Amino acid sequence: MVSFSSVLLAQASLLQCVLACGFHGGLYPTENPLLRRSAVPELPTKKILIRNVRVFDGHVILSPRDIVIDGSVIGSNPTHPDEVIDGKDGFLIPGLIDSHTHVQQISHMEDLSRYGVTTAFNMNCLNFTSCEIFKSQVGLTSIFTAGVPIIAPNSDHARTTPIPKSMLITDVSQADLYVGWAVTNGSDFMKIVSEGNGPTQEMQDAAVQASHSRGIQSSTHASWEIPYQQAIQSKTDNIQHIFGESLIAKKWLLRMKAQGQSSVPTLTVMRYASENPAVREFLRGTAETNQTYPIHRENVKRLHEAGVPVVAGTDSVGYVEGLFDMPHGLKLHEELDNLVEAGMTEIEALRAATSLPAKLRNLSDRGVIAPGRRADLILLNSDPFVNISNTKDISKVWIQGIEYPDVAKLS
Repeated sequence: MVSFSSVLLAQASLLQCVLACGFHGGLYPTENPLLRRSAVPELPTKKILIRNVRVFDGHVILSPRDIVIDGSVIGSNPTHPDEVIDGKDGFLIPGLIDSHTHVQQISHMEDLSRYGVTTAFNMNCLNFTSCEIFKSQVGLTSIFTAGVPIIAPNSDHARTTPIPKSMLITDVSQADLYVGWAVTNGSDFMKIVSEGNGPTQEMQDAAVQASHSRGIQSSTHASWEIPYQQAIQSKTDNIQHIFGESLIAKKWLLRMKAQGQSSVPTLTVMRYASENPAVREFLRGTAETNQTYPIHRENVKRLHEAGVPVVAGTDSVGYVEGLFDMPHGLKLHEELDNLVEAGMTEIEALRAATSLPAKLRNLSDRGVIAPGRRADLILLNSDPFVNISNTKDISKVWIQGIEYPDVAKLS
């Protein structure tokens, strides 16, 4: 008798495109999506001295100083550098972290790298061979990925995601099997989809518990009020998106904080959907909605004011003709703008894309500028603490000590 996990693996291997968050149209590129446009570099061994820079270390703004890149990490000994770079009184910040993306091809990673997004969380994967390739690209954005998400029949995600019916959860007993299969196939965390006609409360609870028992975190999609409440009750580690049909009640804010849950509100995609009826039609089967972007934004403000950790994520998928224009990399800078509009200071917004997600995801090797950490760095020409949009004024990007050769430039 063929095991359920074997069936899942066989079916997933046939799927070549990741469709995520219930609204991502597939990209079927004519070129090999796993092909790099440049040669794969080796990890660096040289020492680089960056002089005369103002440093945001991921927590606070430090006085002007010199920073050493020693091979692939940040060093402490500035003597005998192989290269000296004049920072010209610019700003050096940690590489940015996008906590909600959908990477489908190497070119998406290159786009992330161009904009200084040095770490990204890929929110599902239907082809583990492809995702393993994404996770091993030296000199490009570091990718952490979920596997096949937990989706229930008759839901919006079941309608828009190409998962066979046999891979949809129908019984609470399957939650542990789903999580075990995902972990075995290299998933870094578990994705759960809470929505109308989605997994029951018991299923979500079981999926979270199974994730934690295997030492991985759970991330729950929830973009409507009732599913959001279910996600809170499940004690999932982080909730992706935010709802916009009503204001979040204080009791739920207090519960999130008490349970140590964080929010990745993805205001960028919420704004995009609010302005595009075709997107809403694809997402929900109708363009009609009682959600508004000002309520989305107000709920993020309430989360932040309540002390719930709010982390930057975009839900970027790239370009899908006639439906989506959500480019990787650029959208994270727009998300920083949105977070500031929602009440964060510039320094809080930058923490939400550097040290905070690194801490919440237990990534002790990145997110801050300190000796021994990964040399994931962005050198900016302009002050992001005067205007958060200055994060787009990029001079140089390093990923694990390797300078990315084609950084984005302000037009």
